[in-house]
Formats: sequence, C-alpha cells, structure tokens
Amino acid sequence: MKAFWIAVGCLGGFVAGVPTAFGHELECEKEVNGASSVEISQFPARLDYRLLVRNIHPTSPSVVFAASDPTLEELGFEGFDTPFELPVDGELEKTFTVRVPDLAACLEMAAADGNIDTVIDNVFTVRWDIGRDICSARVECIPEGPPPGPNDGRRMTGGGSVFTEEGQRVTHGFQLRCDATDTRQNLEVNWAGNQFHLLDLSTADCQDTALDEEQPVAGFDTFVGTGIGRYNGVEGATIEFTFTDDGEPGVDDTARIVVRDVGGTIVLEVEDDLTFGNHQAHP
Repeated sequence: MKAFWIAVGCLGGFVAGVPTAFGHELECEKEVNGASSVEISQFPARLDYRLLVRNIHPTSPSVVFAASDPTLEELGFEGFDTPFELPVDGELEKTFTVRVPDLAACLEMAAADGNIDTVIDNVFTVRWDIGRDICSARVECIPEGPPPGPNDGRRMTGGGSVFTEEGQRVTHGFQLRCDATDTRQNLEVNWAGNQFHLLDLSTADCQDTALDEEQPVAGFDTFVGTGIGRYNGVEGATIEFTFTDDGEPGVDDTARIVVRDVGGTIVLEVEDDLTFGNHQAHP
C-alpha cells in the first residue's frame, strides 16, 4: 500500500452539455501550494494542487477532448470527464490534496513518473482537435540537513509563461542552485506540445546586476546557465538560459531560453518578460 493518499477537493468553472462543435484553442494551468515550483523538507507535508483548463479562442467555444495527468491519476486522482465544451472565456478547475507522511513516500511519488530522482515533475496535458498544451508544477523532496560536499546555498526558483515573437506560449518551471556541482537541479520547459527536461546542469553563474531582487536579499538577481537534458524524450539536447528576478510580483522578471536538439538544431528560442509567474532568488 502506498504511504501517501490523494483526496480530490473541489470542482469549479463552467461545463456545458454534450459538445456540439470542434475544439479551437485552449490553455492549461497547474499549481501546487500556489506556485509552479516548491520544495518540501519537513514531513508530514501537504501538497494542494490546482489544475485548470481555459478556452482562449476569442470568438468561439472550444471542446476539450482530453485533459489528463497520468501520474496523479495513477495515484487516485479522478481527473476530468472529457470531452466537454467551454464557452468563450470559459474555464474548468479541479483541486486535490496530496498528504505526504515522510521522505520515503515523497521519493516514491517522485519515482512514479519513471525518473528515479527527487522531483515530482508529472505534467498535465490538455488536448483539442488540432493541438495541445502542457503544464507542470514541480515538487522537490529534500532530506533534512545540507547535501554532502560543497554547497553555495544560493538558488533561484519559480517559473511562468513567456511568448515567442510568433506568439507561441512557452511555460517553464525550475529550482536551480548557484553551485553547479549540487545535484538538486531541476528545470522543465513546455511549448506547442514539446518538452525539455534538464538532466544535468553544466554551468551556473549567479550575477548581481542593476536589478533589485528585493526581499529576501539574495546577493544576486540573475541566473545564467547551460545544461543537458531530454527533448521530447530523447537525451542529448542542450539548453542555454537566463532568468532574472526584478522584485515582486514578477511582472518585471524575464526569461531567455534556447533549446537545441541532439543534432544541434535550435528548436526553441525565446526572450520575454513573464506574462504569468514569478522568479525568486534565495540567499
């Protein structure tokens, strides 16, 4: 028997009857404890998830053909009853709670996505007739006490949405340490049905620039890094990124992300202010 349990909370939003039209355009949101990325080091712990599907087509209803989070559904989350139709500006939200009694249970849940690591990084995927959107909310299971070996201590966490020049929405979530030798590095980027998952942080440069991270005073406001990871499940892809923290509530924070596939071809290049989300530097 698993050492954690999931209780489905509430259902809100709008749901029409049997769909009568084809889907048009949708977006998803996913949060845990009100953020895109959290750490838990004290147990028992509580994780409150929020999953949302929204119709963003300007003039027509959209049909949600699928809305699933397989890892959470494997743990007992009932999910969304699809297909269903959303009117213009309509949305549907579900919440549920995960109670994690100890570190062992947290690591068991982290392993449920097929990756043997310390991160619960399952994704929520929404599909309509001609596309899909992918959202994630990351949880890192941290043992009490500092990790062995050298440790800078400073880190940046957060995530959100930015848009390419063509208007393509790109979502990202991360927990990154300024010490590149620290193995607790996590970064995921999703766009247009594609996904990059960081496996190894190659370089990390935490810079104190003219920006102001405000509280807490971290001694830096810009994280510049490179790494190696999986692009759509294929290892050997690379990423270059710059994340900034220019105070609260995050509207002045920026993200620059360049992803190359295993052959070196650029598959994503974006640099923009955050539209949704927040970057937070920590001392």
